[in-house]
Amino acid sequence: GCWDPLDGSSIVDNNWAVGTMIGVWGSKSGSGDDGLIGATGRDQVTSLIALYGPRTTVLVGLDDGVYEFSYGCTPEGCQLADGTFAPWICSRSQITISEECKIFAPANLRATKEVEGYKKLVDY
Repeated sequence: GCWDPLDGSSIVDNNWAVGTMIGVWGSKSGSGDDGLIGATGRDQVTSLIALYGPRTTVLVGLDDGVYEFSYGCTPEGCQLADGTFAPWICSRSQITISEECKIFAPANLRATKEVEGYKKLVDY
């Protein structure tokens, strides 16, 4: 696999999202001892991203879509439909990105050329 242990650490002083990104490849995706040499994004089996903050979430790609899991919604945990609490819950299921969407992250500087007003916001 491949991972970035603290993506966003360069923007943490702005109080933007900080997280961990993990990519998972099969052991025969490429060549070499670990099977990763020459592997591409198309060979990726799944990925996860964890976002840390007042609300800690993990998004994971599964066979039927992308799911968000939330941790510690309250000090007691996250309330389930039956009234009990659990540390983790599936907070959103089968998440998609709108085809019209151009901004994927606050630090997505490409969007400063494509979205009116975004460059002004970044330059503020």
